[in-house]
Amino acid sequence: MPSIFYEGAEVREDPALPDADWTAERRETYLLRLDVARPLSVDRNVWSPPRRPEAPRFDALPWITTDAVRARATTTFGAPAGQWVLVALGAVAEDEREAEARASGATRETLARDHGITEPLVAPPSWSFLGFDVVDGGISGLVNCGYGPTETSALRQKWASCLNEHGLFADAALALAFRAFTNARVPEHAPFRVVGLWTLPSDGLDVAAPSR
Repeated sequence: MPSIFYEGAEVREDPALPDADWTAERRETYLLRLDVARPLSVDRNVWSPPRRPEAPRFDALPWITTDAVRARATTTFGAPAGQWVLVALGAVAEDEREAEARASGATRETLARDHGITEPLVAPPSWSFLGFDVVDGGISGLVNCGYGPTETSALRQKWASCLNEHGLFADAALALAFRAFTNARVPEHAPFRVVGLWTLPSDGLDVAAPSR
């Protein structure tokens, strides 16, 4: 398993809620696995925050703990109660040299230098792993960079079986392979990176969560 580093936490709609925005046409254009009930992603246009006009953005920042985000969200939205979930994000190191640079804060490593992503993430048993996305900033190269009609058949044959019920990669190595493919397929958004997603328990009992 590659090294993973804490990227921050966000608030999203409870994934058990239906999303009517995922029409058959949208699924055909953006999904490699068509039978996913509700696609999940780092991308807010794929998996939205709580849909309230007054809702603030909860940006994932590596220096803000999961407990701090949960407290703010509870104050804003009330108890989760099937309406929202707390999601932790973890940036995946492409190789061990990158991991060493990120952990040491070496200036040659972009995420460490520019975003402060340096703290290893070891998810406690209370966290539920959702999968790995492939993203450029906030844009998912997996579920928000449309697939042309001439490429969908071959891509689904190759990649659909690699995706889980959320439309994400369960295996980091496969996600990194798809990252390399997406860098070549969508060069205008490259370089992409691999980010893991976890949902946290609503009762706040995640004492092993990254903290500063």
